[in-house]
Parts: sequence; C-alpha cells; structure tokens
Amino acid sequence: MMMDNPIEQFRDAIQASGLTPPDRIEADGKLRRFASNGRRNDDAGWYLLHGDGVPCGSFGDWRTGLTQSWRADIGRSLTPVEETTHRAKVEATRRERETDEARRQAEATKNSATIWRAATTATAANPYLKRKGVSPVATLREIDVAEAAAILGYSPKSKGAPLTGRLLVAPVKVGATLSTLELIDSDGHKSALYGGAKIGGYWAAQSLPDSDGPEPLQIFEGVATTLSGKEANGYLSVAALSSGNLIAMATIMRERYPTRPLVIGADLLKATGEPDPHAIEAARSVGGTLAIPDFGADRPDDAKDFNDLAQLCGLEAVERSISGAAALARTEDQAGGKSRPAADPASPAWPAPQPLPRLPKVPDFPLDLLPDDLVDYVRDASERARFRPDFAAVASMAALGSVIGRKIGIRLKRCDDWTEYANVWAAMIGPPSALKSPAERAAMRPFKKLQVAADDLHRQQRAEHDLRAEAFKLRKDAKRKKVVEALAKDSSTAVDLGDEELPAAPVARAYWTSEPTAEKLGVMLAENPHGLLVERDELSSLLVKLEDDRNATLRGLYLSGWSGNEGYRFDSISRGTTALPKFALSVAGGMQPGPLSRYVRSAYSGERADGLLQRFQLIVWPDSEPFALVDRFPNRDARTAVDALFERADSFDPIAMGQTDGFGNDPPFVRLSSEAQGHFNEWYVNFMQNRRSVEASADESGPVSAHFGKYPGLVGKLALIIHVADDPAGTEVSERTILKALAWIDYLTPHAQRVYHAAEHPETGAADLLLARMRRGELPDTFKAWEISRKGWHGLADREAVKKACRLLFEFGWLIEIQEGGVSNGGRPGDPVYAASPAAKP
Repeated sequence: MMMDNPIEQFRDAIQASGLTPPDRIEADGKLRRFASNGRRNDDAGWYLLHGDGVPCGSFGDWRTGLTQSWRADIGRSLTPVEETTHRAKVEATRRERETDEARRQAEATKNSATIWRAATTATAANPYLKRKGVSPVATLREIDVAEAAAILGYSPKSKGAPLTGRLLVAPVKVGATLSTLELIDSDGHKSALYGGAKIGGYWAAQSLPDSDGPEPLQIFEGVATTLSGKEANGYLSVAALSSGNLIAMATIMRERYPTRPLVIGADLLKATGEPDPHAIEAARSVGGTLAIPDFGADRPDDAKDFNDLAQLCGLEAVERSISGAAALARTEDQAGGKSRPAADPASPAWPAPQPLPRLPKVPDFPLDLLPDDLVDYVRDASERARFRPDFAAVASMAALGSVIGRKIGIRLKRCDDWTEYANVWAAMIGPPSALKSPAERAAMRPFKKLQVAADDLHRQQRAEHDLRAEAFKLRKDAKRKKVVEALAKDSSTAVDLGDEELPAAPVARAYWTSEPTAEKLGVMLAENPHGLLVERDELSSLLVKLEDDRNATLRGLYLSGWSGNEGYRFDSISRGTTALPKFALSVAGGMQPGPLSRYVRSAYSGERADGLLQRFQLIVWPDSEPFALVDRFPNRDARTAVDALFERADSFDPIAMGQTDGFGNDPPFVRLSSEAQGHFNEWYVNFMQNRRSVEASADESGPVSAHFGKYPGLVGKLALIIHVADDPAGTEVSERTILKALAWIDYLTPHAQRVYHAAEHPETGAADLLLARMRRGELPDTFKAWEISRKGWHGLADREAVKKACRLLFEFGWLIEIQEGGVSNGGRPGDPVYAASPAAKP
C-alpha cells in the first residue's frame, strides 16, 4: 500500500536533508525552484517530482551542491515494469537537472567575466582594503554596486541585506576555470554570484606556478587574512573563502603540488580562542604545518585571524606566527587516502570544551515599581508559594489596567492629542516548575472577585427584570383582550394598546473571558467597551488558535483591541452587524519557553508578522526561584488593601479626575504635571534618537525593533494604571508616577531581549538539552543532526534548531566532526557526522 500522501513523504525527505522545504510542492514532473534556507527571494533550492505511477523525484541545493534522489515508499518491491519506468524517470530527472545546472553555472561564469572586465584595478583607497589595512594585488578589482547590479539583473546580497558602496571583486576559480566572484563591500559583507560554484574554489593572491617547487604555499580562510599573510612573508597565498572549504582546498593543493610545503593559517574560534578544527584537520590531512595567530595573553575578544593580528601587532607578529607553524603528522588512515584524524584526547586538535553561552541576564523585579497597595500583596503571595514576583506583578498590572480600561486616558504631551489607555498584554514565560499558574491565580483573585459580585448583581437584576417583563406581558394581554372584545361589538372601534414598552434586559458586566468565538467576543466588547480581559493559563493554545486562517476575524479583533484607540465592524447572517466604535482588550497568561520560541520564529515573516507578538509588552522571563517550603497564613491586611484597590479602580469617577477637550466623544483624560512632563520629554527624545540610530544601522531584527518601538505608549499605559491606583484624587500625573513608569521600561527591556534571543538563537536551549543527553550517555557514538531530531526528544524535535545546536557544541569543543558536511563522493554534500569530543569524555 502506498502512503496516503507521497508529497508529504517528499517534503519530509527535503527537510531531513537539512533544507527548508517549499510551502507548496507540485508533482508535475517540472523542475521548480524554492527558498532552501527559508528566506524570502532565495531560490537556491530545486526539486522535480513525478506524481504518476510510483511517485519519485529528486531535489537539491545549488548553493551547497546537494543532490538527492527520492522514491515513495509503497510498502513492496517494484514490479519489472515499474522498475523500468522508475529508472527512466530518474534518468530524465538527472538530464533536466544537469541541463539546468549547466545553464546556471554558465550564466554565472558569463556574469563573472562581464563584471571582471567592467571592474577597475583595485586601489589602496578601496573601502574594504583600507579598513583591513592591506594593499591591493593584481588579482583583485573593484566596481560600484550599482554597476554590478545592472550587469547581474539583481542586487547582490549577504544574508538578505544588499551590499553597498564600492565592492572589492575577488575571482573564484575551480581548478583553472573562473567559476564565480566574491563581492565584498566596505563592511565586510560578502556575496558570491547566483549560480556559481564556490565549493572547491579558491582565490589566489598571485598567479600560481604550474609545477611543484620548494617555496611554501599558504592557505587561509578569507581575502584580507590571505593578503596579511602574503604581505608578511611573500609566500604563495590562496584563500579557501570559508572554513568548511579548508580541507578540500588543502587536498586540491596537495594533489597539484605533491612536495611543496603547505601552511594552513587557522582562524581562532570566537567562543573559545582555540584554532578552528577545520584548519587543524586540513593541515593534518596533507602533512602540512598549522599557523596560529599569537596575540599574547591580552587577546581582545574580537581578534581571531591574521589580519586582526597584523592590525593590532604588525606584520612582524604575523611573520613570527607563520614561521612558528607546527607540523601535524598524518594518521595512518590519512596516509592511505582518508581524511580524518585519530580521536586522540591528548591531541591539540581537541581543545578542552568551554562553557556554553547562556541566555541574556535579566534583573530581579523591584517591587516598588508596583502601585503601593499591590506591593505587600505580591510580596506575600510570591514568598509563600515560591514563585518569582515578576509573574504576579505583570498579571496584576494587566488585570488592574483592564478594570480601568477606557474609562479614562492619559496624554503624554502638553498640547498634543496622543492618548493612551490602561489596557496592557502580559505574558509570563517559564518552565512548569516556575509556578506561573499559582502566580496568575494570585494576581487574578481580587480581579475575579469583581466578576463574582457583578454576576450576583446581574442575577438579581435579571430576576427583577423578569418580574417586570411578566407584569408588562400581563398588562399587554389584558389590553389586547379588551380591544378584541370592543372590536367584536364594533369593528370601527379605535385600537389603543398603549405606548408602554417592554423593559430593557439588564446587560451583564463582563470583566474577563477565556476562549470566546469572534462573534461572542464582539458582543461582549460591544456591551463592555471600557475593558475586557482574556485570561489563559497557557497562551500557546490561544496563539495557535489565532494562527488558523479560519480565525482571521478573531485575530483582527485582538490586534485592534490592543491600543484602546481602534474600532472594529463585522457582519454575520445570524447576528447581523456588530459595530465597535472603540474598545479596549487586555490579555494575560503564561507560556513555556519551547512553544514561545517556535511561535516567535514563525512570526518573523509572512502573514503572522503583523505585530501580535509585540503587543505582549509586559512579557517577563525571570530566572527560576530556588525552592524552599514556606507554610504561613496569607497577609490579611495586604489582601484587604488590594481588594479595596480593585474596587476603587472599578468605581472611580473619571470626569472628576480628568478633563475633556470637546473633540469627539472620547473619555476624559489626564496630563502630566510639569515635573513629570520634563522627565518624560527627556526620556522620549533620548529613546527615539537611539531607536532611529539602531534601526538605521540594521543591528537589530525587525520584530525586536517593533517590540521596543511600542515602549513610549507603554510608558503612558503604566503611568495611567499607577496614577489611578496611587493618586485617585489627583488630576495630574505626578513626578513619582512617571518615574515609576519609566523604571518599568528599564526592567522590561532585558526580559524582551531574552525572549527574542531565545527565538533567534534556539540552538542555545537545544544545545543545553543535547549536552545533558550526551553526559547521560544517550547519544549514539556517531550521529547527524537530523537523526537526533527524529527521536522526538523534548526540545530537540526541530531539525534546524538541532542542526545549529550541534554546530554550537562543535564550536565550543563538546563535539567533533567525524565527517564534514561539505563535498564528498563526487560532489554530493551531506550533513556533518558528529561524535562526542574525546576531551569532553570523563
């Protein structure tokens, strides 16, 4: 029997190879392109799938040279006819792929030659050469990026960002043939031409001799490093252009020059300061010497290669380091043609493992940031249950803000009508043992007391309404009976049933809900426009629900309700039109780190990148609280005070507290006192100037910038909550209140950085989990990343995250590569094969 969906089999095979499969796969026998790295506008991946008969096809990636055939699992052997048909399809696929690859490489070679001819001789004024402090050579040219883009028909990019300014042009050769170009802008961003083969390629700082000889040949990683090495000693010098290409390049040069001394210049790993294992293995595999840049005891953290050494210590230091290069003998396997070193724990190839990087640090929560009547309550609850006060603090602020809602606003400028309201979204991030749920229950206790009281009042009002409605019905019936009797006697009698109307039903006051439909939430908001809170013990289920296209209306309601300044209107056959002129929606709940990271990564692009995540402004991820048993009575006075606080926030008179400007029908508002205004203005100007500088430099991802960009409004929301709570008789926001609100921003910023760091670098958490299993002896002796992700272990199911985690463990010395994931078996690459480092074993 064939699997129900061979396309999903094919998709799984693409993903298992380490590529990101396309969203839509067509089984029409045509060669198609897709973004193999998941980035928009990338089409390095390709696939061809035949859906007729026994489904089969192939896929690959031009960037890495990956090519892989595939056939659906039909649960039995193929018949002779099916086997013949399958072989014919495979052969047709191979021919089409090779034709396309040849066309693409020919186009890249043609474009390379055109750019090389259009480029001018590189000069010492070239921005990149000048920044690196190296001199031009005859094998380098330069060209303006606009001219290069005009030739290519697209803008060359590095990791999605366009190159800028005057580009350095380095020709990349495979053998003696020009294959592609490496383009480098002034900031060191690099891009190879689309379609060109870079694997097995090199850039030479001079013409290479045709014959063997005694003069050493140096192989470095990058262009600037190669130039520094050549300027130091004048030796023949080539660049492998990536650390993963060093071993292949050393092998190629050894085959070309059997007796020439080969020197491999190692970069230092940024994380550990140890030489790159690729360089070590390259030197060992060809019987060469390993040169390591010697910065002395005071090496700066960002100094890692020979160009850094030249700029910091001069070319003499480069020459000394190369002269002191150590010979690495080939192992018995390598002498026989294999390319791996023996796993000798005493070998310098296996440096001692280094501690893994941790999540960004976050501060402890300062309880005095809370409204005064919340301080003792949150302190008492957190101390008794042993959860971090951060959790109860943000949930309490969300609940209190929802009670205030749109009853009153705050204007953060002296004259302008920029208005914020008190509703906020809070998220508590932590593992199950962090006790997020008890913290949330404690925070919601005084809030939900208001709902209980409102429900009791509504039942009473409903009972009274039912009695009045029944009396109304009886009176109507009596009048109708009299009219019927009168009409029976005289049909011309005037009909008068009176003008009494049915009493309006009382509207239920809703403070919170958990899982409403879009239609029900619209009705609840129409009846409670001042504020409504959605509380979820686990926010991940809500976010998953909002990702479903069938819930687009519900997602729209959430997005619009966050600010308190927007309206919404939708129509349905059953309920008719629901119009919400303006409404305020608050959200509070908890989430575990794993689901959070997956959601954040999925929200970085596409339709989900609509700012929903960034609306969780009160998002906290504190370190776990050390547990100790505490058994004492709750603080009665603190509970009484917090109950009174919520009742006061629910019943205060916004007209007495605020003012109006006569424009529209918005609620009253408060402004800042002159002292508070001065503090806010100073902070706001500095904040916005810094934001624009950071965004212009592109040092921060778009989602992170969007999150921090909402902080000015958050200051207003927090200040309004604190003002209503601490100064119910005040008509202006005090200096103390605005300073509290600004201090919240200082506290929240590191928490946001931790959240986005975990999402942008999921390998950090995955590496910890993988290392723990390695220490328990649960990993195979050798493995690939995809083999680990298929085990379904907690936190290690995401293929890409596990792939990056393995790489991180390799860079920090916990894993070694038994087989590199580069070119092997005639050009077909694969994922690296890893094993535990001998130096990491007890």
